[in-house]
Amino acid sequence: MVSRRPTLFFYGSLLDEDVRAAVLGALAPEAVAPATLAGWRRVTAPGAIFPIVLRAPGATVDGVIARDMGAAAVRRLDAYEGTGYRLEPVQVTLADGTACDAQVYVPVRSFAGSGKPWDLENWRRRHKRRFLARMKAVGPFAFG
Repeated sequence: MVSRRPTLFFYGSLLDEDVRAAVLGALAPEAVAPATLAGWRRVTAPGAIFPIVLRAPGATVDGVIARDMGAAAVRRLDAYEGTGYRLEPVQVTLADGTACDAQVYVPVRSFAGSGKPWDLENWRRRHKRRFLARMKAVGPFAFG
């Protein structure tokens, strides 16, 4: 039987287990798997501390996949990402080299310019503590 519950590719703050737990609570995936998205690049969103992905032939984005995400989890993620993002079907490559169909949140509107690269470890050092404190104070869905 084929699951109709989507596999999602995370490339930004949702790479962090604490952020996934804050957003999804009991709906957070028990495990994620490393994956790479080809033909896209990750940059810092204009005026923000979080990234977006933009189409870029020849580029790749490292991230993780969460399999079998239920409708309630996707609704929470939709609220977290906000109206500025939509899910787009993509194909990612898993660590063992196999292809996997997934969905990724992409910006609804296009962005011009190159954008500065976004780095998870830098974000964790500089922003994670305040980000999680704000999520605790105002809720994870105030970020969309």
